[in-house]
Amino acid sequence: MVLRRIKRKARALRGKVFSKLGYVPANVTVSGLKAGEQVFQESVLEECRSSLRKIRKRVRASELKVHVKSSQRGKGRRFEIKGTVILVHGMLHASASDRDLYLALTRVLYELEHAAMHSRK
Repeated sequence: MVLRRIKRKARALRGKVFSKLGYVPANVTVSGLKAGEQVFQESVLEECRSSLRKIRKRVRASELKVHVKSSQRGKGRRFEIKGTVILVHGMLHASASDRDLYLALTRVLYELEHAAMHSRK
């Protein structure tokens, strides 16, 4: 009982501090990575968080969702990445495919940043 009350007060205080600083925690969702690709999850999340911070400087964004689809044809593996930024007044979408996961991810994040720069607030 006492612990719950302390926890509730800590959350309320954290929210007040973050609102005063103008900081909003980065809500990033990465889905679609297979079991063999889970080692990339943390670095993909870091790239996405960094990009979301840049996007939030331009527009009021609440969340970034990235879906990774990988397919194997012959010897090579191909990655298709779809990204969505949820804004207060709508959504931004971007997609890219490449043999390299980070190249495709970088392309998607760049397109989302570019779209946010040219979007109205």
